[in-house]
Amino acid sequence: MIPLIAAPLVGAILDIGKTLIERMLPEDPIKRAQAELELYKLSQGERMQEAERQVQLSIEQIRVNAVEASSENIFKSGWRPAVGWTCVGGLVYQLIARPVFVWLSENNDWSIPPSLELETLLTLLFGMLGLGAFRTAEKIQTIKAEK
Repeated sequence: MIPLIAAPLVGAILDIGKTLIERMLPEDPIKRAQAELELYKLSQGERMQEAERQVQLSIEQIRVNAVEASSENIFKSGWRPAVGWTCVGGLVYQLIARPVFVWLSENNDWSIPPSLELETLLTLLFGMLGLGAFRTAEKIQTIKAEK
């Protein structure tokens, strides 16, 4: 992808190019259309090169992730599942176990158990689910590209 700063610049350059083509070739609409097509192809070529660089970067990251996941070392291969189970444990506590403990503490004169920050847990959950969905989409695209 073209960086956000460069995208308006590319659009401005295309506009200038079109203006120059219109001024240089005002009478011949066929030559003007051909020149505009070449200008468009050039701009798309730059975008395609940037997209290709991004795809290569994603492929390299997928390779790194595969190496990490296949590692025998728990600190390399187990961090994603550990984060996932930590999030699940926190959500189970906050949404299921804590309300039961609060109800029991009100009826038995116990102290109320502490609450977890639900925003933090949900941020973690949505981040993991989003990344998981993104990784699944990448894997599907990689499999399709290999075929």
